Amino acid sequence: MSSISTLKHMPFVEAQQYSMRNKLTQHANFASTLQDALTEKPNQSNSDHLMALSLNVNFDEISEQTRRYYYEQVLPNARERVDKSQSVKNQKIQLFEEAVIEIRDIAIKVDIEIDEVNEALLFSSLGIDFLKYKEAGVRADMLSLLEKDVYQSEALTLPEKQILVDTISLEKDKLTLLQESILAGTYSPDEHT
Repeated sequence: MSSISTLKHMPFVEAQQYSMRNKLTQHANFASTLQDALTEKPNQSNSDHLMALSLNVNFDEISEQTRRYYYEQVLPNARERVDKSQSVKNQKIQLFEEAVIEIRDIAIKVDIEIDEVNEALLFSSLGIDFLKYKEAGVRADMLSLLEKDVYQSEALTLPEKQILVDTISLEKDKLTLLQESILAGTYSPDEHT
């Protein structure tokens, strides 16, 4: 290709690159805005919530499907792996630790609820895997239920509860990063299996 024809094609190439950068920026902005809209912010003004839970979670909004997974599969499976020869307190700690592992590893089949159809269509139109995104959300909700159970446990001291909550928070952070990578379009199933 001669240098003259190269010069003629330069504006076209630059326009293409600008268009691609613009679309990527718009996608990233949308993903960020959507994540902000879907993520509840902690209410720092109410002192009752400062120690109660690390997130301001409305437990009434956790789906029935999530509650079923948690109470009918996660806890019974975790309970089976608890060493019954330990003290009651250690059994409780081990139950919560096993529940974290179970929540992380359990196979979850999520369905698109009627009220999620529009959101799923929007995700699909952007090439985002809505079911994978929702699965991460279901796992995060189960961790919130577990965190609530930890705080309500009378068998544990405050430092023991805090250690368990820190472990739960680490898992929640991983799920948040997973959801962010799904929204940003950088999620690769090979990296997270």
